[in-house]
Amino acid sequence: MTAGFVNSLKGGQTSHMHEVPLMPLWVTLFLTIWAPVGPLVGIGIGHYLSRSQQRRQWLADNEVKEWRELLTTLTTSFIATVQTDDKIPKVPGEEIESLKRKLQARNLVNEVLTNRIFIAGEVRDRGLFTRWKTALGRFDQDHDPETFGTAFGELSALILMGARAHIRKV
Repeated sequence: MTAGFVNSLKGGQTSHMHEVPLMPLWVTLFLTIWAPVGPLVGIGIGHYLSRSQQRRQWLADNEVKEWRELLTTLTTSFIATVQTDDKIPKVPGEEIESLKRKLQARNLVNEVLTNRIFIAGEVRDRGLFTRWKTALGRFDQDHDPETFGTAFGELSALILMGARAHIRKV
């Protein structure tokens, strides 16, 4: 009960006291509007953050997958190149099959080195295509599997460094 009402009941004079609102009108309006809208905004922000994290995870997974494909293809080509080397004696009739296998392996590496989507910039920046071509050219000249193996090891290390960097991003 207000003091003015109590005074009027007692027969006294009523005073016209002005009640001071607890909150300004704009705060009251904001809270009235925010009550139903706030949870929707929270859900929207949560959804956005969740999708953003899912997208980052998806990109990282695809990047690591491309590094793995690159390393697997490079390894397969390295083995095929050494096994089908011109200096290794072939059984009569296997020369054509050996040449096919060698060309397929080399072409596959070229494709994989040039068709990366998610890691193309890093493949280019690390000079993987040029390094591979240089290693192949040197092997075709000297037929030294040890030197070729060293170049392959260096390429593998660069690929693994790239993959590990992407794994750590997530």
